[in-house]
Amino acid sequence: MRALPRLLLRRPLVTVVAVFVLVGLAASVGGRVPGVLARNGGDPFIDASSKVARTDVVIERSSGASAHLALIALIDLDTAGADRVGGVVDALRRHPRDITAIAAPLDAKGRIDPTSPLLSKDGTQALVTARTPLGVDQVAAGVRVRQSIPAMEGVQWGGGSLVTDTINQQVEDDLGRAESIALPLLLLVAIFVFRSFLGGVLPLL
Repeated sequence: MRALPRLLLRRPLVTVVAVFVLVGLAASVGGRVPGVLARNGGDPFIDASSKVARTDVVIERSSGASAHLALIALIDLDTAGADRVGGVVDALRRHPRDITAIAAPLDAKGRIDPTSPLLSKDGTQALVTARTPLGVDQVAAGVRVRQSIPAMEGVQWGGGSLVTDTINQQVEDDLGRAESIALPLLLLVAIFVFRSFLGGVLPLL
């Protein structure tokens, strides 16, 4: 452990060059990944040439809406009653700028359609799904619409926008917690390695 601080003091130029070489190698290996994935203006986390991405483009062009479900309402018909399906649909329709392509197990007269794939086989649960128009931030729109709809008995909400928002919030909280734990530990390790408070603080600046 004492060899490292001696190396830094005796050969600072060699140490700096070695650090820059390692950083350069890391950048050359991993730096191209976001550009490859984001080519043609695509999502940096999805390969634009993949079958999934091409399928999404076809769905969006044909429907004029996002390929992914922004909101999903699971309705317990035994608890809420069949009329709750229409109530959820009406609540979603109040947000035409944020929500489109609403699908529900209802027939032309607004009654439950027993043949709908959005109705459970035993007829006790129903799904109502909705997507966002193209060009609209799906996460922000979904969260905004969900927060504007009051709680309904027998209705549980989900969908890509709510899942993504929950994950983002959890990651943000976890990173803050990890930093609050890691920084003091790193400081203690650095002080032990460099044998001085100043030497331990400098790497953390």
